[in-house]
Amino acid sequence: MKVYPRYHKTASEIDLLILQDCLDSGIVSHDKTLENIIMNRRSEIIKNHEATRSIWQSKTTLKWCTKLGADKQLVVRKERWDLENAIVEYYLTNEKLTATVDDVFQEWLQYESTHTEHSMKTINEYEGEYKRFLAGTEFASTTIRSVTEMDIVRLLRSIVTGGEKIQRKRYAAVKTIIRTLFNFARIHMEIDCITVTNILADIHFPDAAFKEKDNDDAKQVFNHSEIKLIKEELRNTDNPLELGILLALETGLRVGELCTLRRECIKDDYLIIRYSQHKYKRDGKFYYSVGAPKKGKERTVVLNYDAKKIIQKILALHDSEWIFPDEADTTQWRKAHCFDGAIRRVCKRLGIAERSMHKLRKTYASYILTEESKVTDKLAQGQLGHRDIQTTRNHYYYDIYDKEEKVRILGNIRIG
Repeated sequence: MKVYPRYHKTASEIDLLILQDCLDSGIVSHDKTLENIIMNRRSEIIKNHEATRSIWQSKTTLKWCTKLGADKQLVVRKERWDLENAIVEYYLTNEKLTATVDDVFQEWLQYESTHTEHSMKTINEYEGEYKRFLAGTEFASTTIRSVTEMDIVRLLRSIVTGGEKIQRKRYAAVKTIIRTLFNFARIHMEIDCITVTNILADIHFPDAAFKEKDNDDAKQVFNHSEIKLIKEELRNTDNPLELGILLALETGLRVGELCTLRRECIKDDYLIIRYSQHKYKRDGKFYYSVGAPKKGKERTVVLNYDAKKIIQKILALHDSEWIFPDEADTTQWRKAHCFDGAIRRVCKRLGIAERSMHKLRKTYASYILTEESKVTDKLAQGQLGHRDIQTTRNHYYYDIYDKEEKVRILGNIRIG
């Protein structure tokens, strides 16, 4: 019996592939498909119109009539089909004139459901931020054609200074959503609205206006003493999740990259990072898929001696293609949240503060950036898969020394 490899695609990606295959094979006609889409849209418009307005035939002239617009303008045509054409044309034209910011957002969501310009994770994030900061506001109910530069300034000012402080990261997300919506309205919906890129770039708020990031090193990383405790605790473990914790500590892998490692990714002295887990929400349910890693680029991660030993131990546990196969179905991968649960359980056993797998990644970064490691910035950047070293130093470099080490290092310094 022939066994074909699994095809890891989202449902929407599979639908597009099937449709393209049908079109290529002639099973489905471009013209017929387009005609059906137009007819479905037409039917929807007529149905919505008749829900609030009547369509009737004059008993004297036998012409077909209806009323359109807020002023209830009478429209008369000889044939019903021609009258329906006039109704459809009015609403299609009127949609562009009256589309609000919220209408454009809903249209964008609908568009993204059948296209792959953004990942489902990104779409979910945009939707969450939109609901938090824009939905229900006066700005969202404003027709997008009439939005001015001052409307955008007022909106951002109200978000930043109108209540509880937000992190600058969330502020940047709101600006990205606004930019996306106005570009979508102009390019895809052909709505004549302002270009917001330069406007958004010119709006600035002082650092004091934003919520300070929690940079308490003790919450962000494991210190040297805690690392030793974890490694000693898991020294003889055969638990795949706990071995994954050790591998993350020795390599700095993102948890989404860790859980989707395959045998093909393992070389003698390094790992090839080809995959990552993607989590997204649809119709109130969470779904998982395997796709390209962050930034869409493969990278190599060099293995130290301990990492090689850990991988050998893991591979001896099973023969699945996945390094961390699902317990119930070895043709699937172990999901990222399983590792987060595991590291928290280990912390609890050791009596240390509970932290996530991402804190292990920050711990690894902080360790290789210390002067003692003698790892260059460029090498650290490549190992962690960051676009530039500033990302690494600004967001992943913390103090991992415990109190005794600080006393030893700083206690011998003589000033002057």
